[in-house]
Amino acid sequence: MDKILLDYLNHHIIAKYQNLDAAHQKDHVEQVIHDSLKIAREYPVDLDMVYVIACFHDLGLLVDRKKHHIIGGKMLLDDLVIQSYFNEENLNIMKEAIEDHRA
Repeated sequence: MDKILLDYLNHHIIAKYQNLDAAHQKDHVEQVIHDSLKIAREYPVDLDMVYVIACFHDLGLLVDRKKHHIIGGKMLLDDLVIQSYFNEENLNIMKEAIEDHRA
């Protein structure tokens, strides 16, 4: 995985989980990342994308609980650093995965 991307996610995205409720702290997102990567290794998928999706999956809780999955997808698309790593197709796939995690 790209070290610069990992550093960005750890310091600028995962760090935001400290502002969420007790069930959605850093340990929660780290467990989701771990579990997601474990499953993903069984498939031919981009692990950087999986990691990013896991990082953003509950980030929308910073704004609204009921629509957090939609907001999280928008936060991903609006992130200029993330935009610099992925093409439009991959950004949309990740956005949809974030939105669908609640389904």
